[in-house]
Amino acid sequence: MEKFYPNILLVSGMSRNTGKTRFILEVIERFSRETQIVALKVTSIRPDEAEFHGEHETGATEEYSIYEEKDTSSHKDTSKMLRAGASRAFLVSSREEWLNDAVEELFKKVSSSSLFVCESGSLRSVLKPGVMVMVTSGNEENIKSRAVKMAKLADLTVRSSNNLFSPDTGVIGLEKGRWVITEPEREENE
Repeated sequence: MEKFYPNILLVSGMSRNTGKTRFILEVIERFSRETQIVALKVTSIRPDEAEFHGEHETGATEEYSIYEEKDTSSHKDTSKMLRAGASRAFLVSSREEWLNDAVEELFKKVSSSSLFVCESGSLRSVLKPGVMVMVTSGNEENIKSRAVKMAKLADLTVRSSNNLFSPDTGVIGLEKGRWVITEPEREENE
């Protein structure tokens, strides 16, 4: 049975380059003014991992690795998350069968009760977040097969176009340390 973490906002995408990281950066920028946010990027260990996510000195095992980003000047997503205002940022690379162990190990480094914003397509397979957002461009060419399954579990689907989101990050809220979806503001003329 999967454990529920209402303090985790999980953002996934239908394919690469849909705007997931940009969406996360906007959320971090918005909420880090009020509270500490821990940013997390979870990736699967694959032979081409460094090509897509950059090199990290992780001390990786064959099962998983956890890297805490300290550099705010690189092009890596975890570095961008720190620049956006995250108090800490981590990259977790894991083989799918070890993902639960990797998460448990992460929670030894940072409290599981911290407020998390996470980019991951695979993390939903081992836990239930407070809110799961699926980002889509609407015209993906290489939709991930896992993404189709995960899209059914998403609480919110967001369309990305030219670094704009519909609905935008304003529909994400915090209530007593829990991520929630808020009602979009209605026009006064309605």
